[in-house]
Amino acid sequence: MKEKLVVTSLFNCGVLIKSQDATILVDGINKGSESFDGLSESAIHKLMNCEEPFGAVDYLLFTHDHKDHLDRDRLREYIKKNGVRGIFVPNGSDPPKGQLELGESTLTYFRTTHLEPIAKPVDHCGLLLEIGGKKIYFSGDSEFRTMEQTENLRGISVDIAFYNPFHLNMPAGRDIMKSVNAKHNFIYHLPSMEKDQYAIRKRALSDFDKYREDLSGLKLILEPMEICYSWS
Repeated sequence: MKEKLVVTSLFNCGVLIKSQDATILVDGINKGSESFDGLSESAIHKLMNCEEPFGAVDYLLFTHDHKDHLDRDRLREYIKKNGVRGIFVPNGSDPPKGQLELGESTLTYFRTTHLEPIAKPVDHCGLLLEIGGKKIYFSGDSEFRTMEQTENLRGISVDIAFYNPFHLNMPAGRDIMKSVNAKHNFIYHLPSMEKDQYAIRKRALSDFDKYREDLSGLKLILEPMEICYSWS
């Protein structure tokens, strides 16, 4: 029997993964800021009430503890109302690299540096999820000027990778993407047009035209809830 896998991108950096075994939400219980949109009130209502497209979420994974990735008040509300099978939030006391079993899926996490500038240090991890026969990587806000991602993903056949837009914009970031060599490269964590005060979205659109031939399966995630990958 073929496995079914559906990957849906949520504003601004959340990703929902559904397989036959589990539903996993990465950086999806978040809150908007002056620069980025969070989930809409309608989407939050559906999430909290386990309505489609979310349904009952089994595992909640986070790259780091910033509100545009993790809203702890909403997380507590979700857990109290629904419960989950497991949660991962990076913690400085964890080893630099580790692996967790999520039912039939596997999470490999490894410590990465958060993009500069940042007001204060934050525990941050790149996440590699093996689910439904595919390997999916999430960069979160990983810094593109270090070798952490390349070193930890070396020799791994990544099927789907999500990168913040600075990876596409800067030569060092594109080098990481080329080294990882994922079959599908998605640029996420883009602001809406209304909140694009630093021209992040505008630059990403221009960069896409420049580098689309250099990076396999390159796609920008521009819509609030977009199915970016479906396999069955």
